[in-house]
Amino acid sequence: MATRQDGLYHLRRRMNLDAGRTMAGSKQQPNQHLRMLDGLIDELAATVGRVDGPRAAALAAMLDSIDAVVFAMSRSARLVYVNAAWERLSGYPEAHTRGTGLIDYVHPRDQAAISRYVGDEHRDREGVVARWLARDGSCLRLNLRICTLNGGSEQAGFVGTLTDVTRRVLAEDVRQASHRTLSVLVNNLPGMVYRGRNNPDWTMEFVSQGAAELTGYRPRDLINNRRLPYGALIVEADRQQVWDRVQAGLRENRPYELTYRIRTAQGTEKWVLERGRGNFSASGELLGLEGFITDITEEKRAELRLQRENLYEAPSGLPTRLLFMDRIERALLRARHSAGCKCAVLLVSLDRFARLRTTRGADCAERVAADVGRRIQDFLHPVDSLSRWRQDEFAVLLEDADDARAIAQRLKDSMRFPIVDDGTETYLTASIGIALGSSGYAGAGEMMHDAAAAMGRAKELGGARIEDARRGSGMWRPTASGIEEELSRAVDNAEFALGFSRVVDVATASLAAVDIQLLWERPQRGRLPAREFFDIAEHLPMVKALKGWYINALLAQAAALRERLGGDQPLRMHVEIAGRCMLEPGFLGRMVTQLRAAAGARVPLALEISEDMLRDCASALRESLGVLRAQDVAFIIDVQAERGPAPDILPELPVYALRLGEPLPRQGDGDAPPPATAIARGTGVRLIARCPAGVDGLAHARLHGCDLYQAPPPRTVVDLEGALRASCHSEADAAGEPVPL
Repeated sequence: MATRQDGLYHLRRRMNLDAGRTMAGSKQQPNQHLRMLDGLIDELAATVGRVDGPRAAALAAMLDSIDAVVFAMSRSARLVYVNAAWERLSGYPEAHTRGTGLIDYVHPRDQAAISRYVGDEHRDREGVVARWLARDGSCLRLNLRICTLNGGSEQAGFVGTLTDVTRRVLAEDVRQASHRTLSVLVNNLPGMVYRGRNNPDWTMEFVSQGAAELTGYRPRDLINNRRLPYGALIVEADRQQVWDRVQAGLRENRPYELTYRIRTAQGTEKWVLERGRGNFSASGELLGLEGFITDITEEKRAELRLQRENLYEAPSGLPTRLLFMDRIERALLRARHSAGCKCAVLLVSLDRFARLRTTRGADCAERVAADVGRRIQDFLHPVDSLSRWRQDEFAVLLEDADDARAIAQRLKDSMRFPIVDDGTETYLTASIGIALGSSGYAGAGEMMHDAAAAMGRAKELGGARIEDARRGSGMWRPTASGIEEELSRAVDNAEFALGFSRVVDVATASLAAVDIQLLWERPQRGRLPAREFFDIAEHLPMVKALKGWYINALLAQAAALRERLGGDQPLRMHVEIAGRCMLEPGFLGRMVTQLRAAAGARVPLALEISEDMLRDCASALRESLGVLRAQDVAFIIDVQAERGPAPDILPELPVYALRLGEPLPRQGDGDAPPPATAIARGTGVRLIARCPAGVDGLAHARLHGCDLYQAPPPRTVVDLEGALRASCHSEADAAGEPVPL
């Protein structure tokens, strides 16, 4: 204690702290706490002169109890006094500190700033924050505040404090770094982030740097309508729907999403997608709008181009399935609202068309089919519609059902005349099914299915016949509420399931792949594969939920397969593409990307599509080729045993295999391999066989030169684990029975 008192006594003598002491710079008053400390130090030094030990000890204890560092230093900035907080904060003892320079404890990079602050007569009253070095090597952020003490007309020294602000400074640094990160992120997004007002001009209070690329205008041009309001960029025809949809979202306090067109500073027109929502106060008052706007011009152009391609086939110019089904829906709607409107659908199948493709080639078969289409068109009225339904089928919509039977008869009779192609005459017959709109169909899918059932019955009875649809005959017939209503409830009722079957390598008799199909466990009717119901489902609103369920179920199985295999030999996963709507570029791209992420790199993926899908959705598939190749996803194309797809389509797609849609002929039905075998060999893809009942499937596939054998589907739905546990070749195969998986 004596040592500290001596230091204070000499401090008093050097500073000449008389009653007439004043602060330098009369215009700037000292901080109140520094004046108080000055007085305490003054009194502590005075007690030493009067040998008042208890009083000095009490004053010293008072200064030591302060959390902040209290110090005094000479005119040369040498420390002559520090309180106990200095050692607690810096780790340096008082004895080591006395006589050292204050600047010695400052980080080298901050020493110049501290020197300027100490020497400035008009220094900042809030002090200066700098980095200080503790005894243990750590770096502290301290706020230095001092005032100058004068002795008469001369500067006597300084008194001041050091306050630890390390946590506050670090928190501010983190906040600023987060702000910089957010700013960089917002300004580098491919679009425009905005905050604005809810008025017809869509006045912007903030827009990100992306505004320049999106609109051609700088952010400051749009903020507060400085050059023009954002609302002026919206194409006039779209302004009302933009206003209406945003207001609807605000009324319901939900996010809004809309697409519309804007005109940029360069005069070009862009399609944009806007997602946003209202910013409401706690009391429910609308404070403004916040959201994000991005350019979707290329996607919109692709969508419009795809829509055009999906409406009319090239080069025939006939309506596609999508447009044809829409026309049936409209015809049924007119029939329901007007007693005089009656429509009918004819489904015309060309008998023996498959054999024609085999014997004369695909090009010849296509020319013959085109000639048949022209013949059919000659019998129709201008208001009627004709569509190429499948390779060997035409669908006809008659607006007047009274002519249905007569037109069908004329079509059938016209087949008696030969079709001449390249000097060769070809004779075909036609099996025709008729469905009448007056039967009370709920939708186009239901009507087409009944027409298909009638056409199939005509073929079963020998072909070259006309059959009328019989509602309620028991073979895929709608109930009183309609098949469409059953499908609409199927997702909610959990009636869909995945089916698994094994694909075996013919050479090694080992399991090569697991084939996954979509099934409908239709109540009281039994299990139906996708090919028997998806043509109807994809025209119903429920198809979106069904596709979502299917993807989620596939993802779960892909993840299970990845985990189950571990480091074992890779096992391919075959996924059924149930309908044409699954080949839309956006959906297909998302599906394969998610499947690849779930399955991992060790599980090869292949998508199964039919020849009809390949023909109908060629444009959509071409748009998805990039993502398919990036995700290493291949195709399996279902073909008929008697024929294969034209070889020129195969190089365009990553094709893994051709799969025979019909069982191979029994031994003795002819030793010549099916044409699909030659096509597979010529293009370097594999061939998957299905075999008839009552034969050894594996041996039969080997006999016909096939690479893979797909076992018959099991009678009961099984899980993936069951499929992997099943033996690859068993006596059940030889007996033609499904192997229990």
